[in-house]
Amino acid sequence: MKHLLMMAAAVIAGTSAACRSTDLGTGMNTVEREYLMSSDKVWDASLQCVQDAGLSIESKSWDALGGEIRARRANLREIQIHVKNVDDRHTLVSVRAGEGDLDMANLLHERIAENLGLGQVRRGWFGGNSLEHSYAVDLGTCWAAAKRVAQVLELTALHEERHERWIQLDARGEASVPVRIKAEREQENRCKVTFIAGVSKSEDNEMLVRRMKSEFDRAIEVIQ
Repeated sequence: MKHLLMMAAAVIAGTSAACRSTDLGTGMNTVEREYLMSSDKVWDASLQCVQDAGLSIESKSWDALGGEIRARRANLREIQIHVKNVDDRHTLVSVRAGEGDLDMANLLHERIAENLGLGQVRRGWFGGNSLEHSYAVDLGTCWAAAKRVAQVLELTALHEERHERWIQLDARGEASVPVRIKAEREQENRCKVTFIAGVSKSEDNEMLVRRMKSEFDRAIEVIQ
């Protein structure tokens, strides 16, 4: 739970196709995310999420089409998690916390993603797909371009860092895939920018990381 609270400010800042507020028909907002995982794995991750958060499970039901978990927090507010089997590789999860507590709903989604191995991007041979490029611009321009990429690709912002010599934006893309844009100042008015998508290499992550760079290039042209 401590980790969930630390993520709060950054998680609730963004909205995207992969993370959106909806209505279950009762006037209470929920947060939906799609996961590129089979429904049985997402179901197990959701149950683990509830247990890790210290929630009291009141009921749970599961079949081939999906499932529902109803639990309560210490303050007696109800938590509902609906898992829907979209197909063999895609699962839709809706989380509703209390009377539209989007903060908690987003935080529970982050725990589900972590349980599925989608916590943060990983770089290197066993990590996600990545690209690097050097740009003749300053860090401020890189930051503005990164924010533009997040907006155009409808990424859900998770964590942002700005320092004197580097900036970093962590977010989630479609199917809750973690992504990162990091810019490091090499010299005055020149930065090296790294784009990373996913926690392992795949064709989908390769396409996503190329889209990130393409939109970043386009944003640089517009800003300059």
